[in-house]
Amino acid sequence: MRVNVSQGVPVSNPMRYTMHTRRLLRSRAKAMVLAAFAGLAGLALFAGIPAASAAGTGAALAVPRPHLVSAPLPDGRVRVRVEAERCQAAFPDSPLRAELLVRRGEVEIDAGTPRSQMLDGGRAQWTVALAEGVAPDAGFVRVNLYAEGFAAPVSGCSAPLLRTPRERPAQPESKGFTAPPKSVLFVEGFETGAPGWTSTVEEGIVDWGVVAGPQTIAILNPEINPTLVSLPDSGYLPSAKEGSRIMWFGDPMADDGAKAPRGRGTFLGLYNAGIQADKNGGRSTDTQTAMLLSPPIDMTAATEGRVSFWTWWEAEGVDIADGQYDQMELYAVVEGTDYPLGSINPLNDVDGESFRPYSSGGLGQPGTWLLVTFDLSDYVGNVLQIGFRFDSRDNLYNGFRGWAIDGVTVSADATPPPIITDIVPPAGVPGDLIVLYGENFVGGADVYLDGILVTSAVVSTNLIQFEVPSAAVGFY
Repeated sequence: MRVNVSQGVPVSNPMRYTMHTRRLLRSRAKAMVLAAFAGLAGLALFAGIPAASAAGTGAALAVPRPHLVSAPLPDGRVRVRVEAERCQAAFPDSPLRAELLVRRGEVEIDAGTPRSQMLDGGRAQWTVALAEGVAPDAGFVRVNLYAEGFAAPVSGCSAPLLRTPRERPAQPESKGFTAPPKSVLFVEGFETGAPGWTSTVEEGIVDWGVVAGPQTIAILNPEINPTLVSLPDSGYLPSAKEGSRIMWFGDPMADDGAKAPRGRGTFLGLYNAGIQADKNGGRSTDTQTAMLLSPPIDMTAATEGRVSFWTWWEAEGVDIADGQYDQMELYAVVEGTDYPLGSINPLNDVDGESFRPYSSGGLGQPGTWLLVTFDLSDYVGNVLQIGFRFDSRDNLYNGFRGWAIDGVTVSADATPPPIITDIVPPAGVPGDLIVLYGENFVGGADVYLDGILVTSAVVSTNLIQFEVPSAAVGFY
């Protein structure tokens, strides 16, 4: 196959796609290389939005995008709210001003609602009405954010007034490696609990724990679901992938024994109604972070190694890309030192609504069990532990079902070479997201386009996302 980097005109220049895993401890690096070729077509190029800069300074400032939440009112009007807590955090000493812009003839702002408002708690709200005959998906609105000392908006967003979620394909069903493990050193399905496993809460109160019959646990209703979030299903945890138990980062309780309400079925932690708003995705009182460690695993006699596990997760759809929020990270722990193996977060910042989750099944889709594998060959010759760390990184959009794992297996086997079966889309311009489908993909791997390291994320053993780099027009 070929990946075509284009500005609209395809140019033939066959090169090679390569993928290899990171090597952190050993000097001898081994690469998994795969070449595949096919003719592809080009795509159009879109311009980006420049970063904000202070008036007279030219200094660039990266500001997150706000997010719009809208809901119909009984009288036919529509309430529009901008969620901009993360934007306001970039200006701790200067309250931001939000201005609502509408298309004439489509949307009318209520006379009692100021078009321009100062953010209050990171939010501003308007009441508007659609003009007669205008469909909700056609009634676009935009919010710009302004800060003192900046000549132009520092951030902004736009959307249909009542947008209909886009249909997105479900993730493909995960399959095992083409070479199943032979030299199994450790296996855990949590059917007898979690002997030897430990967990440390680093921030907040939500922790890892074994759950029996997870399909009987539902998100707190109606306080969280459907008031704060909009889910694609009834809001229960999934059944175990193997047996009847899972290990889960989330809160199974409705209260803490002292009758303090908690965000059951989510990683919200304590439920504080005073800091919630309709469809805000659930606001915690604290960041929620915890690290789960396996028992020690003896790999002193191994020369190769890998860890595989089934994973199901549901977190925010606002800023969930690798390195942003709601991070799901894996570690090899040797003699008390944590060595990062990678994360299972998606690559793309999907920029979803505050109330809509991103799950292992996709944005706004029901979660699905995915098989994930990480290479351990850098750490053989040691007694090690496998660490699973969930870090919400802030207190926003935590009213979702968290991270579940099942069927953890560590073996002394090498990872088989990757096999690519499809590239979707088959062409792109710099910044576009490309998805690779296939088999034997390894978490934490690097993806190269003929020697160009690209930003990528291995979602499962069968799916990789990568971003088209800035490169000459041609086939790669």
